[in-house]
Amino acid sequence: MTRSENLPPSFLSLLILIGRTEKFTDLSELLAAFPVQAKGGFMRQSPEFWYGIADTLSDDDLEALIKALTIAERDFVSLQGGSVSGIIWAFRRLQQRKNSDQLANWILANTSNYWAPFGAGNGGAKSLSELNELYALSATETLARREAFLRRESVDRSVALERRRRRAAEAIGHAERAKTLRATRSRAIEELTAMSGEERLIAVAEDRFQLPLDAIPSELLPSDVPILSRLPAPARMALARRIDRRSGRYQSLREALELVLE
Repeated sequence: MTRSENLPPSFLSLLILIGRTEKFTDLSELLAAFPVQAKGGFMRQSPEFWYGIADTLSDDDLEALIKALTIAERDFVSLQGGSVSGIIWAFRRLQQRKNSDQLANWILANTSNYWAPFGAGNGGAKSLSELNELYALSATETLARREAFLRRESVDRSVALERRRRRAAEAIGHAERAKTLRATRSRAIEELTAMSGEERLIAVAEDRFQLPLDAIPSELLPSDVPILSRLPAPARMALARRIDRRSGRYQSLREALELVLE
């Protein structure tokens, strides 16, 4: 909708007249005559829309319009604009042209809009003096909250730094342990490789080097039945327990053991 469709000149003129005479009881009749405007869409238009309206009006007419809008917004739910109310933008334009403290006092005394007339929360203040007291209190509370936040932030940073240091130390420790484990396993594999097949199977059965089976290359675990037959019975039993039901690369060794153990 265009500006004139949102706020027809005749409707605007009557709003100004009501605001100038302060005959606010006429608002009901006016809105009944303009059902589209009664829906309140014009009250929630952009700042530019309202600046454009304001720039066509004299200071007195703009002040009268703001008064009419303030009461209309208060008395008619459909005209409520909240933080985007036309009252805020119209009043802001008037402020740029003249001192508007007197009108601001009037709006605060009559508005139901938490955001009028400055676009910031008015805290329910009914005058500029009340509003300034609230702002001063709010500033003090804000400073106190900021100081508390900074204290918490400092503590949080210290905790986070300590946590990072601890994790770094744990990572270094883990890397060192992993390095030591790799070296230990490498030496164990070298020793196993140097053994005969029979000696190797006995060492694995006894878990002499504390190596997981998966860490031992399959070629170091012979599945020859003759070699397995020469193993002491306890070694064969222990090796069978270690292999258990594993398949894959252990399957041939498991099957050979089953033959020997039958």
